Amino acid sequence: MVDGTGLPEKVAAAGVVGAGGGGFPTAVKLQKRVDTVIGNGAECEPLLGVDQFLMARHAREIVAALTAVMEATGAGRGVIALKEKCHESVRALRECLSGAPGVSLHLLEDVYPVGDEHLLVYAVTGRVIGPGGLPGDAGVVVLNAETAYNVYQALHGRPVTEKWTGVVGAVERPVTVKVPLGVPLEQLVELAGPLTRDFVLLAGGPCMGRAVKPGEPVTKTTKAVVVLPADHPLAVRYRAAGGLVKRDL
Repeated sequence: MVDGTGLPEKVAAAGVVGAGGGGFPTAVKLQKRVDTVIGNGAECEPLLGVDQFLMARHAREIVAALTAVMEATGAGRGVIALKEKCHESVRALRECLSGAPGVSLHLLEDVYPVGDEHLLVYAVTGRVIGPGGLPGDAGVVVLNAETAYNVYQALHGRPVTEKWTGVVGAVERPVTVKVPLGVPLEQLVELAGPLTRDFVLLAGGPCMGRAVKPGEPVTKTTKAVVVLPADHPLAVRYRAAGGLVKRDL
């Protein structure tokens, strides 16, 4: 078990923020006393797979981080919520739970947007977060799976200088990679092999992502890069809304 003493300070010093896209300072979440800590591995957006990748390959670190957060916040219950279809992740996590008293798995249906914090808190605890409220108001801390991984690194003095990011969509080799912060998105696209040279990019997922320029850098919240052919209906919709940037490489 990892010691959670001084966790908020260590997390703040390491620059840990919500890696799922929100970017909320994680140290702030850890300053509130709660009774439940939820590791969010639901992978809310279609096509995305970073959290599944990490839970399958770094389950030990994620479970250890969750127990440390429980200790720091006084929570007696820890839950890792992920979709039932993620068999590899489920197996890996279950193998780690014997050494983590109070931590269990909660398997979810494959529906959108089950990964939303408010919906996830309700699914796991039955508690409703009021309009404008936060999970902490319901006695819960929610950490995305990658954020939990970064919390584990912070406990060992390692700051956030890299990002796990997926490259999906119209590419030859959909990949999940760990890259230094600041790397241009176009380098990730080239790594995955775009199927067309006339494409548009979304940072995030197809439902809630935003249009980005190929030269924009990877940040702490770059969950994924979705490559779309310029004539894809979703690309056309973004273009009509004035939010899409196209570039031929």
